[in-house]
Amino acid sequence: SYIFANDIDVSAFAWTPLANFYGVLDLNGFSFYGITIDFADGNPGAGFIATLNGTLKNGYIDGFQCFKSDGGRATNGFGLVNSLQSSGIIDRIIIRGANLRDNDIITVMCVAVLGQITRCGTYATIIDNAIFAAAFSHVVPNTGTFIYDSFVIKTSFTNVNTVCGFLNQGQGAGASSSCSRCISVCSAGVGVTTKKGWANSNFTATSCHYDSDTFGTTAGSFGATPNTTVEMQTQATYVNFIFPDPWTFDGGYPFVNKMVSQKVTYAQIDKPLEYPPDVEA
Repeated sequence: SYIFANDIDVSAFAWTPLANFYGVLDLNGFSFYGITIDFADGNPGAGFIATLNGTLKNGYIDGFQCFKSDGGRATNGFGLVNSLQSSGIIDRIIIRGANLRDNDIITVMCVAVLGQITRCGTYATIIDNAIFAAAFSHVVPNTGTFIYDSFVIKTSFTNVNTVCGFLNQGQGAGASSSCSRCISVCSAGVGVTTKKGWANSNFTATSCHYDSDTFGTTAGSFGATPNTTVEMQTQATYVNFIFPDPWTFDGGYPFVNKMVSQKVTYAQIDKPLEYPPDVEA
């Protein structure tokens, strides 16, 4: 097991993904800053961790970025974690201020989800130059609930053919994968052809909500409820959510991880929240 004792800044280095992680990586309330991946360097696009069989928990990933400096797009798919195995857990991890671009498929938290993601979120993400992009994860197994109590706040898409406000799909026709008590707040700018409010196919969301005002669509709900911005910023909207823990409501959109240091609205274009964060084990 590894436990952070302070913030760590790796922005001066080209990041090589952890190939297969079985242990426990506890950020202990601190920030891991500056993961930078250039696909032109031959990086496989596996993000922070290629295959997670263990646990990643309790902290912030700040300034996460990927790009292809020699132009064009990589073709391998990309996310913070590439493959979360059935024994893997991501818990109380917040990704803030990510800038992800230049790959055919871009997700933020995890590409393939076989394990569980709980009490996690993404905040202030830019996604650009992709064929397909999903604001949280790409694909989950055929059956089961794998993502709980997680949020997407302030994700903007540009120059992406198809965008999804939370994830792409359950794997395989007739899949009944689901997530529960999650929210999404996204916007789509120039170069976006198709918008799906929650998911693309083969999925069921329960007690989930997305801001249809900011995203400009109610298509692709798959059980998630499209709400106005006013409704999304009203605690009574979230009937089955548990307040004050794991969810916190402070007058904007709700957060997990007790992120109450500032009220965040979609219109704010600012740097990520101040850290060290208040993150509970």
